[in-house]
Amino acid sequence: MHQRLNVLLPAAVALLIAVVLVLPQNWKTELRGLLLDVFSPAIRLYDRERHFYEQVRGGFTSLDHAQKEAARLRQENAALLTENNVLRDLRAENGRLREMLGFKKGSQYSLLACRVVSRDPSNWWNTVIVNRGWTDNERLTSDLPVVTPRGVVG
Repeated sequence: MHQRLNVLLPAAVALLIAVVLVLPQNWKTELRGLLLDVFSPAIRLYDRERHFYEQVRGGFTSLDHAQKEAARLRQENAALLTENNVLRDLRAENGRLREMLGFKKGSQYSLLACRVVSRDPSNWWNTVIVNRGWTDNERLTSDLPVVTPRGVVG
């Protein structure tokens, strides 16, 4: 039965096309009008449904694009926050260095800039170790005070 339908359906369509081709012009016009009247609601419905699905698919594409953009912006935001923190630290360090430069220029003593590399864990002796020594300045001796613009630190 299924095989007969596969043969009969294309034959019926071919026969219908042949009949339409041999019809007089005014009958063809009437037939075209009749077919449009019959099938136009289905065509309009199909077109509406197709348009709806295109909008839905476009919405999904837009959502996918928005999610990718949001992920990219989250990464960029994290990188900018990190950079901002680094710049904030550099600004604070710059301020401290400027303060020290002003302190050195305004002091009556001969000062040598250094960095504290170690501290005595107890507060009893207030001893610090710095990254400068006799090779940096021959006038340095042991037990010299370590001062900052905010006071003596060791």
